[in-house]
Amino acid sequence: IMFFQSIHSYSQLILTPGNITHKPSDEVTDLANKGNDALHAINGEDYTVGCIPCLLYEVTGDSLNWAYWTVGIPYAYNFELRPKRGSTNYILAKEQIIPTAKETWAWHEVAARQIIEEFELGYIKVDESTASSTYLNSEAICGAQYAIDGVIRPSWWKTLHTKADTYSWVQLKLSSPKMVSAVEVFNRVDCCGDRLRMLEVRAGLDSVPAGTTGDVLLTQNERVAFFPGPGENGKTYKIKFLSPKLVQFITFQLTDDQYVNYLNLNELKVLGIFDEEAPCEVWENINIPGNDLNIATVNEDDRDTWQECRELCNERPECNFFEWQHKVGSGVVVNHCWIKSGISEKVPRGDHVSGPPCRDVTITIPMPCCDELSVEGSYFSSGKYRKQENDYNSKPWYKHESKNWCIFHGGEDIYGGHWKVDVCGFVETEKNWSRGYGWSEIEAECPGDIGANWRYYSWSSAGSWTGPVDPRIVINCN
Repeated sequence: IMFFQSIHSYSQLILTPGNITHKPSDEVTDLANKGNDALHAINGEDYTVGCIPCLLYEVTGDSLNWAYWTVGIPYAYNFELRPKRGSTNYILAKEQIIPTAKETWAWHEVAARQIIEEFELGYIKVDESTASSTYLNSEAICGAQYAIDGVIRPSWWKTLHTKADTYSWVQLKLSSPKMVSAVEVFNRVDCCGDRLRMLEVRAGLDSVPAGTTGDVLLTQNERVAFFPGPGENGKTYKIKFLSPKLVQFITFQLTDDQYVNYLNLNELKVLGIFDEEAPCEVWENINIPGNDLNIATVNEDDRDTWQECRELCNERPECNFFEWQHKVGSGVVVNHCWIKSGISEKVPRGDHVSGPPCRDVTITIPMPCCDELSVEGSYFSSGKYRKQENDYNSKPWYKHESKNWCIFHGGEDIYGGHWKVDVCGFVETEKNWSRGYGWSEIEAECPGDIGANWRYYSWSSAGSWTGPVDPRIVINCN
C-alpha cells in the first residue's frame, strides 16, 4: 500500500502526519501542496495544509498517523472537506456538493499521478537534469530543468537548449536506482526538429563527472538505445531499451560531429518496467489558447467525443495539440473540436478536454554485431575473424586473426554495396572497388546474420553478383 486517505468534513484542511516537532517526509508535504494547487484551480477555494495539532488540536489513536508511522505507508492524509470552519459547520448547501467533488477529485488526480510515477507503475519521476552547456548562458531561459518540468511549450523559450557543442548531451538523475524499460523524447514544436539525430542513450549507475563538456563522447554506463533520426517538429518518440535495466542515470547525446549539435528538446520522460504502452496524455477541464490551424469541426463532422477530436489531430502532421468542447446552451448540445500548432497557456475550464496528439513512435534498435566470427571458406582463409574498433563504410568490419583477409561492407562502391570477403588492403587503403572472393546480396546489418546465403565470385563478364550460393562458405557468430 503506497497511499492512505481518510475523508471527513468539515474545515477545508489537508492534514498530514506528525506534529510540530515530529514531521513527515518532505515528499508528503510537497504532494499535499501540489494537489492543493490543482484543487484551488477548479473553483478558487482555499484549503490549508498542515499536521493535525498544527492546525487543530492534539489527538491520539487517529488512523492517519497509524498508517504513516506504524504501517509505513509512504503517503497518508486526512481530508477535511467544505465548508470552512465557523460557517455552517457540517451543513453543506446542496449547490456546493458537485463543486466540492470536482475540486477534491483534482487533488486526488495529482496524488494518483505521483504514485504511479514514483512507484514505477508508468512514468518514473526524475529528480534532476543537467546538460553539457546552456544556450545564451541562461538557465532561466534554456536550462536543463525544463526537460523535466512536465510542460510542452510552443517554441524554444523555456525548453532544454544547449549550445552548438560537438557532442551535446543531457543527463537525467532518478532519486534511486530503478528498473527502466524505455524513455520518451518530446521534440521541439515550432522548428528545427531535424536537430534530433544520431541520439545515443546510455543508462546505468554512474553519473557523468562534474565539468564534463560537450566536446567528448560519453562512455559512462552501457549504451541501451539509439535513435538515428532525423526527428520532426513536435513529434514524440518512445525509445525502448534493448532490455529493462536497473539505472539511476540516463544520458542522451548527439553523436554526429558533422552536424550543428544544438540539443533542443521539450520534455524527457522515463518509463518503468510495468509500462508496455504508456497512456497518452489528456488534460481534462483545461482550455488551451494558442495557434489554431483553421481546422474546426462541430457535430455534423462526427467529432462528437474528445477521442475523435484527438484522432483528427493524429491524422494531421502539423497538429501538436487538440481541444474539444462539450457545450450545452438553450437546450442545444454542440461539440467543438479545434486543431492547434501551439499553445500559450493552460486555463481551467470545465467543459473542455485537450492535450497533445497520441501518435508516439516506437524506436527499436538491433542487437550490436558480434565481436567475433567463425568462418569456413574455399577461396579465403578459414578461422576466427575479429571485429575492429573503427567502422568502414559506416559498418563494422572483421579481420582474420593472423591472415590478410577481411569481411567488410562495400558501401557505394562500383561493384555493389554487398557484404564481402576479400584481402584487407581494400579496407586499409579505403579503395571501394572490391569484387569480393565471397559476397552476399542479403541486406543484413551484420555479416553474422546472413546465414547460408554467401556466394563465390564469378569471373564471368556478367559481373560478381552472378556467382551462385556456395554451401562451403559458412560464417557465424562465435
